[in-house]
Amino acid sequence: MASLQQQFATEFDTLTKLDATQVESKLRKICRVRNIQAKTATFNRMGTMRAYERIIGSPIQTQDVAQSNVTVNVVDLDVATEIGDVELDKVVYDVKMELAQQANRAIQNRLDQIIINAINTGASATVSVGADGTNWTLANMATLATEIDSRNFVGQKRYFVVHPKSINKAIRTPEVSSSDYSTLMALMGNTGDLNGKTYLGFEFLVIGDLDTTERGLPYNGGNGVRSNFAVVGEGAGAAVGLAFSRDIRSKVEWLPERQSWMILSTMSVGAVAIGSTEAGKEGIYKYSIDEIVA
Repeated sequence: MASLQQQFATEFDTLTKLDATQVESKLRKICRVRNIQAKTATFNRMGTMRAYERIIGSPIQTQDVAQSNVTVNVVDLDVATEIGDVELDKVVYDVKMELAQQANRAIQNRLDQIIINAINTGASATVSVGADGTNWTLANMATLATEIDSRNFVGQKRYFVVHPKSINKAIRTPEVSSSDYSTLMALMGNTGDLNGKTYLGFEFLVIGDLDTTERGLPYNGGNGVRSNFAVVGEGAGAAVGLAFSRDIRSKVEWLPERQSWMILSTMSVGAVAIGSTEAGKEGIYKYSIDEIVA
């Protein structure tokens, strides 16, 4: 019979392997990620610079670059459950591993929701397409792309964060789905999966209903309108800041005083829209889609 130390070592090894194979949240990659050792984090919001002609014999013309800071508070989050040693004797599958995966899924959902909330708060009020009574249209999507192109985000990736129900109309639109018009369906294969695929310059990040209080992307049940978002930039140029004082950790611990195992996923994190000091170049834009309209 394995000793308690051996059992604990096995649990540690199993969870280490689990952490190494876990898939990150869909939205983490569109953020400017910072690891901190504090309860607040500050991100720099910067304006644009312009080139001036150099005049021989005159000093180089310098310029002030508009700058400001945005601050985010970090919150501590836990997902935890316990299972008694007696209960484990009554099952024939690895319930601890399955619970650990469920806990990780819950913490990843919470992370995506925190990012969505920051995106929703930071979306530009001056650039918004779609409205009550309008489902997804190619014209509106093209308008959104044009609005971003006109702001000249040179070399910046852009993402379309969208709900499956919002994109359902797009998949059924001939101009999008037919090979006579585009190659999108070929990219999607036979699954209809738009995740990670590009259209009109946007990489699609499809976010379904999350197991959180907010349920994912904002939805108005009264009029059937859901907010979807275009987000510009990644890495150091991202329009969203994500600060961790504790990145996601998952573990299983034996609690001798309770004769049970605790399954725990935890993180300390905060997110905030950064954008630019220049109006209209916030880098986050809203596309409202009425999902009720056919």
